Amino acid sequence: MKRYLSTRPTVCRLLWFALTAGLALPLPALAASVALATSPLATSTNSSVLPNLMFILDNSGSMGQDYTSDYMSRYSVSVASGSNPWTDDDWSSPASDEKNCKDSADDDGSVSSSVTSLDLCVVGDVPYMTGAMNSQYYNPAILYSPGVNADGTSKASQTNPASVLTDGYNKQNKTQLNASTTTINLTSSYPDRVWCKNASDSPTGPDCVKNSDYTYPNSTYKYGRSSGDVKGVYSAPYYYDVVPTEHCTAADLKTCTLSSVPTGSYTFPAKSRWCSDTNLTVCQATKTATYKYPRYVGTSATAVAATGYAKVGGTSKNKCFSSIKVNGVEILGATICWGNTENDPGFAALLKNQINTYSSNPEYTAVVNTGDTYIYLTSTLAAGATANGNVTYTSTGTTLTMQSGTDITGGVTGVTTPPYTFARTNIVSTTATYPKVAARTDCSGAVGSSGCTYAEEIANFGNWYAYYRTRMQGMKSAASQAFKTIDSRYRVGFITIANQSSAGNYLPIAKFDNVASGSEAPNQKSNWYTALFNIAPSSSTPLRSALSVVGRIFAGKKPVGTSDPMQYSCQQNFALLTTDGYWNTDTASDVKDIAGNAIGNMDSGSGTRPMYEGPTATSATLADAAKYYYDTDLRNGALSNCTGSLGLDVCDDNVFISGTDNNVKQHMTTFTLGLGVDGTVTYSGDYKTAEDLTAAPTDARLDYYNILKGVGTPTGNWPVPVQNTETAVDDLWHAAVNGQGTYFSAKDPAQLATGLGEALAAIGSKLGSAAAAATSTLNPVAGNNFAYVASYTTVKWQGNLEARSINVNTGVVSETATW
Repeated sequence: MKRYLSTRPTVCRLLWFALTAGLALPLPALAASVALATSPLATSTNSSVLPNLMFILDNSGSMGQDYTSDYMSRYSVSVASGSNPWTDDDWSSPASDEKNCKDSADDDGSVSSSVTSLDLCVVGDVPYMTGAMNSQYYNPAILYSPGVNADGTSKASQTNPASVLTDGYNKQNKTQLNASTTTINLTSSYPDRVWCKNASDSPTGPDCVKNSDYTYPNSTYKYGRSSGDVKGVYSAPYYYDVVPTEHCTAADLKTCTLSSVPTGSYTFPAKSRWCSDTNLTVCQATKTATYKYPRYVGTSATAVAATGYAKVGGTSKNKCFSSIKVNGVEILGATICWGNTENDPGFAALLKNQINTYSSNPEYTAVVNTGDTYIYLTSTLAAGATANGNVTYTSTGTTLTMQSGTDITGGVTGVTTPPYTFARTNIVSTTATYPKVAARTDCSGAVGSSGCTYAEEIANFGNWYAYYRTRMQGMKSAASQAFKTIDSRYRVGFITIANQSSAGNYLPIAKFDNVASGSEAPNQKSNWYTALFNIAPSSSTPLRSALSVVGRIFAGKKPVGTSDPMQYSCQQNFALLTTDGYWNTDTASDVKDIAGNAIGNMDSGSGTRPMYEGPTATSATLADAAKYYYDTDLRNGALSNCTGSLGLDVCDDNVFISGTDNNVKQHMTTFTLGLGVDGTVTYSGDYKTAEDLTAAPTDARLDYYNILKGVGTPTGNWPVPVQNTETAVDDLWHAAVNGQGTYFSAKDPAQLATGLGEALAAIGSKLGSAAAAATSTLNPVAGNNFAYVASYTTVKWQGNLEARSINVNTGVVSETATW
């Protein structure tokens, strides 16, 4: 049986009384001076009810990859899988979405410029070594700070380029080519591809070249392998950057113009676009199943004429035609009269001759077959222009006898879509300075083309290599920095998405301090950092079941270990789920409710937007799991879990609330973070601001706005999630919406660190003070049946006092405030 407004004292209620008792003092007691608090009461050490936070780490095998996103290469041909990408012969037959580098002659003896004949990218290929395309790779605009230890000290900066750690966490001690070693000499052992005239040429011979722009392979230097192995050399580290040759009107990079500088409304530089057509004319910033061709390789198209016709006919003569237009373009340019001496074919010939004499843009050519009355029009349209258009005309006289005929259709241009320009930078001691941006605070010089010294640049590259080169290294570094400021005001735990029962993969929630004795879990913060740093990537990505496992932990069902994190009924519970990819492997039956049964569908029917899944019902999604564990009362008598870890009753519905979370039932709030993955719904970091808009935005928030409001053409809905597809990323976002948290998308290590920091800040802003509810009477009756609910938002330093009505028959407190 569920407990409602119980009159028995609880720890949570006593905390409320302690904070509010001063308000009940008689007036004379107020005469003394009052000392105002200089910090929020919720941060006071007197508050003993600490929020629970479970950090969920993706430990799947793909976290060992040194490229992001997944399409940049192939998992089976990567250091993450234990392969050497230069010698593994499996790389010659990639899936179609994994072929994003220029075609070579290695497989068929010739080089094709078609985007349908691309090859797999591996270490050393230009896009692979470009941060704009492989966001895991080194980007000189990012400061790569070493990870931090539990005590807040930084790990060692890699200032000696001759001996750089292959893994600063001592778990992935391998080079990019899967050589087992703990250190690498970056000055002489960094891998690079070469392209040769013949398959038999030595990589170090005179007939082989390196790229400086993305020039090779081409028709001369077309071979990059020998006997199946990549032709490679070793030297100093380097990186490529895209020199923008296109600028666009928005961050979605859909509407662009060829220009190396911002022009008018075209202010967004395009460094990576993906196109839906092989002519690379309809493109956007993110790759999907439809937008799958890389714009950066460029292409050329054979000219095809647009064709249509107009017919001359009728018996009326002595008429003059002064204009013929196609798509509004004048193609006649003079007045041609139809006299009594011309028959229909004769007048068609007169019009043909004038059309061919007149110059228009685009240019049209007219053809009339002998004795025919049809004027056939052809044109090669401008690249990307619409090919359809009606033939219209203007004449004198009362009778129109020229029929408009068909549309002009089918034209494309033969103009080449130029490839992107890449600039290579070698990090060598003979180059004294390197560019600096504002974020590079490690550099001593001014922002500009020479603000970083060689020592500073090579140290930053070394820190990238040791602490950010793989997805797992980047996640460890970013998480260690984000949790540096999390202290004993939180209770924090750790769990992986897979193999939670394995040693080191689960650390129960406890007070986040480094106290060696006298604490509920000695050295919890040190143990948490140890667990984080000790994880090695392996296994699959069962996100759905992982989230439900954490929900059952909060419900006291102990699916892993023997610990119960719930101490008090008013305690808040948070899950922070981090992942680099699409959920897979787990089944619907693995996504369990508190009792261990399948969760089913939680957001169907005519549910409230943006939680509503849309018209197609789906069950056991990640969003379903998040909604179930937010909506469902995790502790009640029917579940036989009312006794918490301290032996106290944890079933009263008096969870601390905030301005963004007024659920007083025991529940789990879910935050999610996706690393380097795009869904089909366009992401914007400020997507939540769409809730305040009264009209559709013109920026990247539009997709979420349409889902939120149920508008758009077609109507905005969450896509039906399918494992191992972009729709599973949409489901990751949807899970945060259903779990009343926030979704973060991080494309590179800098965004990852920011996303984790913002997630923890958002959790902090949801923490209420030690406040619950006071009633207007212990025996509610009509007219005197109010619960007064106080809440406080710690990060924002603001709070609310609300009056909510109590149902006099059931004792249930309304979720809607009267005032």
